[in-house]
Amino acid sequence: MSCEELLAAAVKKQKAFNQDLEDGAHVLLYPDAREINKIPGTDTPFTVQMYKEAIGKPFQRITFYLCTVEAFENKYLTAPDVVAELSAKLTNTSCSRFNINRANVWDGAIRGFKRASFDPSHQMLVKFTDDEGQTEDGVDTGGPKREFLTLLMECLRMRRIFDGPEDRKFLTFDNAAAKGEEYFHAGRMIATSIVHGGPGPRFLSETLYQHLTGMKNTNIEAIIEDITDDTMRASLLEISSAATLEEHASIDRNSSLLQTAGCLQYPDGVDGKKSIVKDFTQWYIIYRNHFAIQRFKDGLEALDVIHALEQHPSVFRAFMCSSVVELTSATLEEVFEVLHSSEKGSSRRHEETRVLGFWRDYLLEKEKQTGLLLGDILMFSTGLNTLPPSGIQPRPQLVFHQTSRFPIGRTCSNTIEIPMSSTYEQFESNMDFGIKFAWFWTLLKAGITIYTLAISQHKTPRSRVALDHSFFEGSQSVPGSGSSPHGLLVESRTNWPKSSCGTGNPQSVPPYLD
Repeated sequence: MSCEELLAAAVKKQKAFNQDLEDGAHVLLYPDAREINKIPGTDTPFTVQMYKEAIGKPFQRITFYLCTVEAFENKYLTAPDVVAELSAKLTNTSCSRFNINRANVWDGAIRGFKRASFDPSHQMLVKFTDDEGQTEDGVDTGGPKREFLTLLMECLRMRRIFDGPEDRKFLTFDNAAAKGEEYFHAGRMIATSIVHGGPGPRFLSETLYQHLTGMKNTNIEAIIEDITDDTMRASLLEISSAATLEEHASIDRNSSLLQTAGCLQYPDGVDGKKSIVKDFTQWYIIYRNHFAIQRFKDGLEALDVIHALEQHPSVFRAFMCSSVVELTSATLEEVFEVLHSSEKGSSRRHEETRVLGFWRDYLLEKEKQTGLLLGDILMFSTGLNTLPPSGIQPRPQLVFHQTSRFPIGRTCSNTIEIPMSSTYEQFESNMDFGIKFAWFWTLLKAGITIYTLAISQHKTPRSRVALDHSFFEGSQSVPGSGSSPHGLLVESRTNWPKSSCGTGNPQSVPPYLD
């Protein structure tokens, strides 16, 4: 009996006697947790008989272990391990330049990826421009690049080459996109993001991901709601809900559609109807979009990412498909390394440990609240709003700032400096304000004159009002929440932060800026 035959028999037996057996692909393991594929110490393919001969004992009972592929890969291999190997192909001697306007990230991105000099193995140099075309100061040491890749993945989600629900999108053929090689570039953008320290898309459907990675497991329930064409979806709903006596009639009414998809058959019962729905969904998502998927896959070949996905599909699934695993306070607390600037036992260290408690409670509060999210805090500090496959390098650091009333984010060094507030209420208020409106601070530092559309509660003509730091220091009023003591009524158009390295995401210049 070969390894494959033994595995199939083991899964069948376990499913018959263990209803809790996890779905998905499985592997057989030796007692030392190594995967069974060859006779230990040789290149000879495993068979039960050869194994008995190799150990030299006529065992009537041999113990092996059954494990899911996902659990096996996740225990011994992580995404950062794989990405570290892929990133060895990067060179520091050349760079690919990107000039990005946050008001239209896609425009600058596609120009950069189409540029003849672009090479995914080169380092990336990203410069953001404001809406007047002025390049922001600062050299990209990681922060701008990470923010750009984060914004780019969000742009991809909205492109016309993707269809379906927000959390499980699939490729759909578009003639103009095909002529413009958008499928190829989309795949190359994702591959580049993964290896260069950015996030994965996190929105691909499981069906598409399994097809891309060549996974044999097809235990994915067909979801009729994934069909975005109203007529086709209505036809499938009719077939799936038809009573026994009406099944053939519903098939006849939709025979032309089913024949086009290659799944015209008359079901014998419930399982037959499920089979029709599953086959049609497979055709709708995969087979009718073969060209688009192939070009997308060609793009993923950049830096050998597609091969990494094929070899370790379970490791990368959470970064490619929508995942229920979200950032938690515990995760974020572990991500940041706490740097104390004082000696143990000193009064300043006592104050730092007190504020460290504020920080941990603050993360717990944001874990359950709406509005400011844990992802915003990470974005403020690193330029990423989620943990990427590569991990975050260098490791994010938490620093205690002795003089600033508000937090300071340094995305180039992945650092957040938190204020030494007297009370938790003050700490929370200042953190919220600083993170939500960090881009406002940058304007003040630059000495830019700000215009408002309204003064106090009255609809007055557009007025020019120069803001200074006293507006912030003298008020806890948050822009966007109403009028301040200074009589300014302002509106926030974004909750993306902006750091000292020039990162952030003001999608458009607010109406009161000039």
